[in-house]
This record gives sequence, structure tokens and C-alpha cells, in this order.
Amino acid sequence: MKAPVNATKKIIEDFTRTHSIPLRLRKPRFWMQRGDAYYDTYTYQFTLPIKARGAELREFTYHEIGHALIHQFRIPKEFISRFVALSPGLPKKKAITLMCESEPAPVGWVSWYAQTSGTEDFCETLGAWAANGYRTKGKWKFNNFEFDITHDRRLQKKIKWVQQIVEVCYFQAQRERVVLTKRKAS
Repeated sequence: MKAPVNATKKIIEDFTRTHSIPLRLRKPRFWMQRGDAYYDTYTYQFTLPIKARGAELREFTYHEIGHALIHQFRIPKEFISRFVALSPGLPKKKAITLMCESEPAPVGWVSWYAQTSGTEDFCETLGAWAANGYRTKGKWKFNNFEFDITHDRRLQKKIKWVQQIVEVCYFQAQRERVVLTKRKAS
């Protein structure tokens, strides 16, 4: 099976173009693990399931972009701590079991996995928001479920936090560009 390298690159390019945030990422790697993806902080590289396509590939990639943002832009802890305060600390194994049972996550959450930690809650919320065209109202599809976010106050609050974090990354990227420009000029 051919790895979806070009599709993944397009997803990453779309995010960076939409938010003017250049991500320092190497060419993604792919592996046979069906439901597992991760961002390697040492190689600046995503490892994604080789079989992921369509919505699943977008969700995995946007989720891992969340980890890359946290790492690359050193998101201040007070921003992520907002999510930590809401996360019940569901053990990873239990969250994955609940996801596999086709049970939708409770109101306020985009997935069971989001409940494992504040970092994962941020990344899952970013993934769902980006995969649904950055909409803040209406129906979303994420993790094989459809839900209406219009009146979900907790999720609306999380979306605003995600938007603020993306904005912080944008401003940090702009500062880095100015510094690089000044260095080149001198």
C-alpha cells in the first residue's frame, strides 16, 4: 500500500497557509499501526498510519500539528493548563477502549482520547476544529461521530482557547521572521 505522503503534505500546507504559521517539519513517515500516530520532537517528524485516508488522515495530521505547535512554539503552560483543568485524566488504555466501542464522547469533548490529558485535549480539539473547516458552530464530524457544537458551551470555550493558542503561534512566527530578516540584513 502506498503511503499518503502528498495528501499529508497538502494538509500541512493548508494549515500553514491558513494561519501563516510555518511549521518546521520533515517529510512524514508511515507505519502499519492502524490507529496510532505521533510527532517526534527530536526529528520534527510525524509518523502516521499508512492506511489512513480522507477524514481519518486529516484528523490524525491536524492532531499531530497540535503537538508540533506546542513543541515548536513552546506554548506557555498557562494556555495548556486551561485544558488540563477540564481533563478528567482518563487513563489512555480506558480512553482507547471507549473509542473502540463506538460510544460517542460526552458533551464538551470531541473524543474519549481528549480526556487523557490537557495536551491531548488541545490537540484533539484543534484536530476536530481544523478538520471541520475551522467552523465554530453547526455540526462537526470527528472520530466517526457527528455532533452539534452550536450549544456546547464547554467545547465553544475550548475552541476559543485553541484559536488563542494558534494566534500566539502566529505572533511568535512573525517575531521569528523579523529577527531572521534583521540578521540577514546585517
